[in-house]
Amino acid sequence: QPVTARVTTPPATIPEDLLKRGLKPHSTVEEFAAAGVQTEEPIDAQLAAALISLDGDSGREHWLGFNNFYVITRYNRSPLYAMAAHQLAQAIVKRRNMGD
Repeated sequence: QPVTARVTTPPATIPEDLLKRGLKPHSTVEEFAAAGVQTEEPIDAQLAAALISLDGDSGREHWLGFNNFYVITRYNRSPLYAMAAHQLAQAIVKRRNMGD
């Protein structure tokens, strides 16, 4: 299952009420799409997700966090920690695959 999906919707148009619902997945990707939240890549419309806002190198970033992201935050409640752990894991996998 996916961990996160980057949101491409401009930050100014992100519905604030969706950001305030916490890290536990609460709405389907389909429901987010109906609210105007779009992702870079197609995601199963029935997956539950939460909308996450983080400070990135180029300003605010928005992501959909799925159940696996929520599981990481159960160890440490910080969404920044969870994203760092996920992105580090992705970088390790990518690096290992380069050696094949």
